[in-house]
Amino acid sequence: MRMIRDKSGRFRERPFYDNAELDVECERIASDFLRRIHGDVRWPITTDDLTKLVEENVDDLDLYADLAESGAKVEGVTNFFPNRRPCVEISRELSANKRNANRLRTTLTHELGHVRFHGFLFQLHSTEFGDLFSTDVRVTEGPSVADARKLSPERSQQCRRETIIDAREVDWLEWQAGYACGAFLMPASVLRGLASAFAREHSLQDGLIDGTVNGDAFIDEVTTRFTVSGDAARTRLRKLKLLLPPHSADTLFS
Repeated sequence: MRMIRDKSGRFRERPFYDNAELDVECERIASDFLRRIHGDVRWPITTDDLTKLVEENVDDLDLYADLAESGAKVEGVTNFFPNRRPCVEISRELSANKRNANRLRTTLTHELGHVRFHGFLFQLHSTEFGDLFSTDVRVTEGPSVADARKLSPERSQQCRRETIIDAREVDWLEWQAGYACGAFLMPASVLRGLASAFAREHSLQDGLIDGTVNGDAFIDEVTTRFTVSGDAARTRLRKLKLLLPPHSADTLFS
């Protein structure tokens, strides 16, 4: 990770992570947790374990938050504070409805991405706070979660459904958290092994192509293997270049 100028204007500097760096760190975090809790690493990581992992990294996790006032389609919020760990709120619509099980999993890991990869930006003394932010902010005591978004909305990252698993790269906070979401749920090393095995089994020479019979079959395999939606699997595979765009002639497994 290195710090670069934040062109969005929100911060004076912001972290830049290589994709491979995020892949390695997310897999390490999840694997270390699973070994500590269960003695070994098995995928998919369960929703209960994801919840415990988030809880270990925050001051508070509210799985049944009323986020209606945050705006349409906001399904997760991470509230950052100086001198304390973040607090995460998940929409009760996800936790209370079994049909939203996959959305709950991606939202939990998206917010965990914010906590692990962006939380350090806010862990500063109040005297240092203004040096980091482009606006002049001074905080002597952390507000409550209920007041955080009202008092200082720049320290609450509100995550909408359409950016949970994918976002435009110019929105670096959401893009990095979305990438981490996929990396926590579908580790790169495991996915690459599955893709290679699938290609050998089906005698594929030109890689997996999105929209083909084999491409769709592999997406289905990934959704089952990691308990994620088809959209989450497709997005993750495309980002890792394990699933090529339609009409691509690139070779992945040479």
